[in-house]
Parts: sequence; structure tokens; C-alpha cells
Amino acid sequence: MIILDDAQVWTTIGVLGATLVGMITLVVTLLMRTMRAEFGAIRAEFGAIRAEFGAIRAEFARVHDRLDHLDRDVNALMKHSFGVDRE
Repeated sequence: MIILDDAQVWTTIGVLGATLVGMITLVVTLLMRTMRAEFGAIRAEFGAIRAEFGAIRAEFARVHDRLDHLDRDVNALMKHSFGVDRE
């Protein structure tokens, strides 16, 4: 059986404490780096999704404009065909 004196006990406690603090620091640092990288990737994905929605919104605006023109043309044809515009 090994019997440690006071200095050896405190040295062992200090080494184990320093190792524990070092490991916690390492794990937290690596975790934070990973989280930053993943959040950056998520931000990039949201930016791409936002751009896609902008493109879809522009396409809907184009379709809306074309439908407005079509409505105007159909109304003009209906007025012309049924003689509504003749007074």
C-alpha cells in the first residue's frame, strides 16, 4: 500500500484539477468552434432560401402582370365583339 505525505497529496490534487480544467476547456472550445461552423452553414442555407423566395416572388409578379394584360385584352375583345364600346 502506498502512503502519500501531505505534499504528494496536494500535488496529486493539483495535477488532477489542472487536467480536469484543461479537458473542460478543450471540450468547450471544440464545441464552440463546431457550433459556430454549423451556425454559419445554417445562415448560408437561409440566405439561399431567401434568394429562392425572392426569385419565386419575382416570378409571381411577372405572372400577375401577364394576367393583368390578358384581362385587359379580353375585356377589349369582349367590348369590341359585343359592341359595348360603340356609342
